[in-house]
Amino acid sequence: MGANVGSSNPYSLIGNHAYSLIGCYTISKNNAVTNRLYKIRNPWGQDAGFAGAWNDNSALWTADVIAQTTFVKDSNDGDIWVEDKEFVQGFSSFSVAYYNDNFVNSRVEITGDNLSLYQY
Repeated sequence: MGANVGSSNPYSLIGNHAYSLIGCYTISKNNAVTNRLYKIRNPWGQDAGFAGAWNDNSALWTADVIAQTTFVKDSNDGDIWVEDKEFVQGFSSFSVAYYNDNFVNSRVEITGDNLSLYQY
């Protein structure tokens, strides 16, 4: 899956740039869901000053949360962690690609606030 950033965003992500969605994690405490996090990768391998709530220096990264994810504290490893509300605010579109033997339907893209569906 890929996620794209428009020219500006509230989290200091690189504008007009594509990222890869490489993981989804549901964080729970006492059998109740507390957060849904997306692990996003900058293919350039840089965090580029990501300013979201779940940045590498956030106090939200407790031992319990870290145990439920693959988070590694590294100030510039290219991995950023984004909560679902930040994902919607920070990324302008995302796409899902999959392999299909006949290549008739090889890509579906969802763009914009109205989540219009385009199939190629």
